[in-house]
Amino acid sequence: MLFKKLALSTVILLAACTQLPESPIKGGSSATLPTPAVAPPASSSFRVRLKDGSQGPEMAWLSGGTFRMGDIQGGGYSNEQVHSVSIARFAMSRHEVTVGQFRQFVNATGYKTDAEKQGSCYVWVGDSSGNNWRNLGFSLNENHPVVCVSFHDATAYAKWLSQQTATEAEWEYAARAGTTTSRYWGKDPFWI
Repeated sequence: MLFKKLALSTVILLAACTQLPESPIKGGSSATLPTPAVAPPASSSFRVRLKDGSQGPEMAWLSGGTFRMGDIQGGGYSNEQVHSVSIARFAMSRHEVTVGQFRQFVNATGYKTDAEKQGSCYVWVGDSSGNNWRNLGFSLNENHPVVCVSFHDATAYAKWLSQQTATEAEWEYAARAGTTTSRYWGKDPFWI
């Protein structure tokens, strides 16, 4: 659906925050999420502490609700049938995962991305040989969003944080931001 059409880049690394057993990946988090007695407002945010004592990414609670999922504007793929979906309250990273945050994961675990194992990742322009999140052919600083990572890389990162990646429904619910247009900013795909 909508999620599957998006490039596997930083959007995949938006991690929904639910407690899992201690991370099986070396250096992961054993933190538990705060569980308030009363659901916090959607704007409240928090960070979990990682095993090394550093702070994890800033997370925000999103209140649950029901929305129409799928190709609500028409003209999409046949597997995007519109249907009603109810989502429970969940948490998601407030920002894309940065190069620095991903580097922290790689340094703690020794993880090799799919692009590093395969020798390249897809880039829009030019030769992709040898490209990976560390080497894109242009410079990125630690605060730029990490790119050239696969779904598998994103999942490994999220498990290291003792979290799981957002489900397709959670991601679409968050990305729609309460709208009924094809994009949260309206119908025009070129206006951002």
